Amino acid sequence: MKKTPFLVSTSIVALLVASVLSGPAHATAKDSSMSTEEAVERLVELNPGTTEEEMSAGLREYAEENGQSYEQVVDDALQAAEEEEAQWQKDKAEYEFDRETRAAKAVGKLPNVRIGGDIFYHPSSSSGVTFGHVGVYSTRFHIVEAPGASRKSHRKTANKMSVYRGSKLMYVTVKEKTRIRAGWYAQDHLVNKPYNYNFAINKRPYSKRMNCSQLVWAAYKNSAKVDLDGNGGPGVYPKDIVKSAKTKTWRTY
Repeated sequence: MKKTPFLVSTSIVALLVASVLSGPAHATAKDSSMSTEEAVERLVELNPGTTEEEMSAGLREYAEENGQSYEQVVDDALQAAEEEEAQWQKDKAEYEFDRETRAAKAVGKLPNVRIGGDIFYHPSSSSGVTFGHVGVYSTRFHIVEAPGASRKSHRKTANKMSVYRGSKLMYVTVKEKTRIRAGWYAQDHLVNKPYNYNFAINKRPYSKRMNCSQLVWAAYKNSAKVDLDGNGGPGVYPKDIVKSAKTKTWRTY
């Protein structure tokens, strides 16, 4: 996700309001009146940049790989996505934005950390995506992230990135050498990857495309078999990593 949070556009706000007020097509995964096809359409709405064909194909592949029915995977994916959207609607009033530029007000810069492997979280919103943003420290002084649409994952100096009200710094509750190894893995194996718009089914550790939470999850999953997804299912979202029993927040802005 894009590193600098922005408020969603007027059109996106209108869409979100419509999703609350309209009928079955924008209902939650628990609404029995919604067909599987309508649920896939809703997942595409919640993951701007994806298509129905891509979403459906990915969900079917995940179902086959995990021995689940396609319908159940669709339902689980939609429930998780709707929960993320509902949380954003609840949280966004707490964030401070500049009235003229509509950009979030920075409250500082990312600091250096004691060892690599720490994780940062921003409550960002960009291009209609409202899931937040995470990245991992590859060293004490550098981070690796998938910054957003049309941009490849990269490594950059930590103190060149702003932090905002609600930003968090976390560590993973494993041995320090494991945390360091995960940071190195991100730097050595997860940079220069095109952006993956699909958060609903992003738990593919060796994917050619990566979004932000997928990258952080893959860094720990691939290097140490540590699963940072806080609630299971086919998708790992930034807030899933924040809520994981394996992460601890050591600073909130």
